[in-house]
Amino acid sequence: MTNGVGKFWQRKLVYLSLFFGLVLLVLTPNLTPTSQAQLFTKAIKNSVVLLVDSELHENEQQIEGLAIRFDGLSKTTISKRIDNYASTIQSRLESTETVIIKIPKATSPSQIQRLLANLYLYDNETIAGKLTGVILIGDLKLPEVEQNGQSLTSIYPYVDFLLPRYTASNTVQNQEVFQLANDRLEPEIWHGVIKLENPEQYANYFDKISLTEAKEIAFTPTNPKLFVADLAEETRSLNSGLIGSYQNYLNFA
Repeated sequence: MTNGVGKFWQRKLVYLSLFFGLVLLVLTPNLTPTSQAQLFTKAIKNSVVLLVDSELHENEQQIEGLAIRFDGLSKTTISKRIDNYASTIQSRLESTETVIIKIPKATSPSQIQRLLANLYLYDNETIAGKLTGVILIGDLKLPEVEQNGQSLTSIYPYVDFLLPRYTASNTVQNQEVFQLANDRLEPEIWHGVIKLENPEQYANYFDKISLTEAKEIAFTPTNPKLFVADLAEETRSLNSGLIGSYQNYLNFA
């Protein structure tokens, strides 16, 4: 009797297994190898936005750059070099995507600030993850802020969105000026600014990054630039949540 019951449940388990297997086949008839692979792709958690001067990005000139000296490079456009730069950032930061957004040169600082604030504060289709960094490339306008009765150029409105230190701008002598609202010093994202004189300098700059990333033995950076930092102010404004983001700024900007 016991053996009969055991065989009955064995048969029932087999039937149940076959049944659920058929259900899975019916529910996933179009699951191709590509979509299967996507099931195991790491989810995008963070996004880095590259705001690029549209005129610079749309320059179709094939520029030699450092390709004349190094075999690993090729004569190509600025846009291709920026694409490679974006790919480098994406490969170095886990679970992060890079998104290139072309910005007309005439775009006002308040328009750029609203764009970045919306990307950070609200769900949208432009980026898939949380905005963690922004890099400005080209001749894009930087904000003017009011501080102690003076107007100063500052990136701060582009990186500070929760209880912002500087509020919506006023127009002073035909120039937008963001007004000081509070003493809070806690920007939400890291930033970088790449602004050079001409397309040839941009080509050389991005080629140097490619050579550094490729660990080119013969590559030696020339004409080193001066890194200027207000360490006292940065120590005061840097919080524990931004230390990793600040390191990203040093790595990529």
